[in-house]
Amino acid sequence: MPTIEITERTYGRLKLLTSPLFDYSAVIERLLDIAELGDPPAATPSRGSPQSPQPKDHKMTSAGSSTHAASSRAPRGECIDRETYARYLLAIITEWGGSARTRRIKPELQHRLRHLFSDLDLEHYEKNADQLRWWNHVRFTRQELVDRGLFVRGSAHGVWETTERGAELGRRLRADINDPTFVVLTSQG
Repeated sequence: MPTIEITERTYGRLKLLTSPLFDYSAVIERLLDIAELGDPPAATPSRGSPQSPQPKDHKMTSAGSSTHAASSRAPRGECIDRETYARYLLAIITEWGGSARTRRIKPELQHRLRHLFSDLDLEHYEKNADQLRWWNHVRFTRQELVDRGLFVRGSAHGVWETTERGAELGRRLRADINDPTFVVLTSQG
């Protein structure tokens, strides 16, 4: 195995990002994945990361949502971050062969992220009462993936498709999201 030398300061920062579940190599690999996905907001730990409190268990109504309307803008850190959505989207769509219809993606993503949703994620979006806040965030995330060259621009309406670069990253992320100990790490500023 190759050896790399790092400064004490860098080593200290790495120690802050690791937990008993992860070795340093896994942390470095996650940071490289983050770099390839784009820069997440600095100093904002992802929900579910070792630096943030674990999300509470939230119950959904039989319709799959909470019952009150969302306020305008969600406070930072109160909803699942877009990096998490991006990781799951890339992994799931890659797992399904590189493209999928939104009507298939939405319930699968809702199922896989059910343990991370906050009450705020499950509120109806005030600008469109028929849409839940989390799905609105997913749609913006999909557009960011298109802009980053990880999803195909101009796919058929209702179809989300990875580029070769997106599929390559998705293949690496698949093992992560299917691992029950999966934790999303973000860079710390």
